[in-house]
Amino acid sequence: MPIDTGVVPDNDEAYRKLLSKTDFEGTDVAATIHKFLEPLKAIPDTAMPPNIKFKTAVLQAQAQAGLTQDGILAVFDTLKARLQQEEDAFNAESAAVRGSRDYRPAGPHQPDHGAITQLQQQLAQLSGELVEAQGKSAHVQSQFAAAAQRRGGEIEQQKAQYAALLKG
Repeated sequence: MPIDTGVVPDNDEAYRKLLSKTDFEGTDVAATIHKFLEPLKAIPDTAMPPNIKFKTAVLQAQAQAGLTQDGILAVFDTLKARLQQEEDAFNAESAAVRGSRDYRPAGPHQPDHGAITQLQQQLAQLSGELVEAQGKSAHVQSQFAAAAQRRGGEIEQQKAQYAALLKG
């Protein structure tokens, strides 16, 4: 069964970063399952269906490597927690960036007409830069939120698939 991956607007850079940090296939548990599943791939699916191959590999992993069904499913909870940590770190960094922006001109200025005009021009320019920066920030935040939501859904779907396979 394919996993519904959803769609992330514009590009998948944020998603790819999250996937690299929360990919089940990169875990020791997945490597252990594949170690026992790989030899079974030589058996035609007509002789041994894929779900039976998987269950057999898991039983071998339990007997020979101490892998448990609860241990397999717990990896998905760990991946969800790691995803939440990434979201929290991103939100903290975004808040810090928003809080550190200081667009006021430096130093005192004499209130003459030339200086006032210059300050008004600087203010207009800085206001434009602020609007542009806010737009970029909002875009990055929406990209990350969409990627995190997509990856969270995938982890849940993958966990459900593994739970179903483990039940037999």
